[in-house]
Amino acid sequence: MDEVIFRTSGSSGAAKRIVRTEASLRADAEALVVEFADLWCGRPTVVSSVPADHMYGALWRVRAPSCAGSVVDPDTVLSAEGLSDAFARYGRFLFVTTPSFLEKLLVHPDASSLKGAFVGIVTSGSLLRKDTAMSAAKVFGTCPTEIFGSTETGTVAFRRRTEGDEWTLVKTVSATADGQGRIVVDSPSAMVRPFTMSDAVEFT
Repeated sequence: MDEVIFRTSGSSGAAKRIVRTEASLRADAEALVVEFADLWCGRPTVVSSVPADHMYGALWRVRAPSCAGSVVDPDTVLSAEGLSDAFARYGRFLFVTTPSFLEKLLVHPDASSLKGAFVGIVTSGSLLRKDTAMSAAKVFGTCPTEIFGSTETGTVAFRRRTEGDEWTLVKTVSATADGQGRIVVDSPSAMVRPFTMSDAVEFT
């Protein structure tokens, strides 16, 4: 069976070797295209500030666009000027980024010139503060879609703060809590089924 090896430090800081099968990565990418059909409608160009050599970038910058039939800009955007260039080149596009990049972008003097540039904004890698999410919705005209998951499990859940603070499980994922309150994920994208994450969870 074809396998892909990722190396991640996770939240512990200790480097780990994570083996994922091609089948699990394909299942993850296909689920993203179905779950976020509104983002992929019209096959928008994907522009990204994250590299493709970790799980989040590999899924949103390579595999999901391939499933959706979208073109991917080959460059990694590093500045507001790079986004302005992409807007001029492609028109509206899907922007894949991180909370830290969004925070810097929002204080840029030309941030408002990007209003209407984004078909959608996808963010992951760390927690997106609510005030940052709401500011992005106001300045850019679209609220970021926050992605929760891990290298071991793939995509687990998502939220848009303009719709509420709770996370919604991706349709292909089911989850419970173990005796210590940790989230236990059953997903075709996970390296092990079920997989117990270190994150605490409360179901509503």
